[in-house]
Amino acid sequence: MKAWYESLQERERLLLLGGSLLLGLMLLYLLVWEPLQRDVRNLEAAVHAARGQVSWMQQASAEATALKGRAPGTAPSKSRGSLINAVEQSAGQAGLRQAIQRMEPQGSDKIILEFREVAFDHLITWLGSLEQRYAAHVSQFNATRSPSPGRVDARVILERSA
Repeated sequence: MKAWYESLQERERLLLLGGSLLLGLMLLYLLVWEPLQRDVRNLEAAVHAARGQVSWMQQASAEATALKGRAPGTAPSKSRGSLINAVEQSAGQAGLRQAIQRMEPQGSDKIILEFREVAFDHLITWLGSLEQRYAAHVSQFNATRSPSPGRVDARVILERSA
């Protein structure tokens, strides 16, 4: 092999060295650099997906915490105060207090409410939160459409189990 190499002219030797160097660099790129870069891209995509999952899990954790750790099928804990206090406090927080036209307690665990021109979506959401937070369920609900879109006049009877 050495004799053959030495029998080549100077120009052929340089061409052979340059081609060998180029072939070596190309092999280094194709067999080492490109697979490493592909693996890095795959790992970056996996990290991005994992971050998305972590974000979703944090949101789900916040929702679970908001539900106060209730296990499915368990009854919500009863508030220490009366139902009327729970209704007044939560209605004020939900911005529904001004829509309540009449609030008539029927003992400590039953109340009749009448609403005028209340946003239906807000009313339903509020009633759901009353059930979750105060164990107050709707025993009777009547609503009629009011002239304003999305608003109703409603009569609700709330009860809390003893």
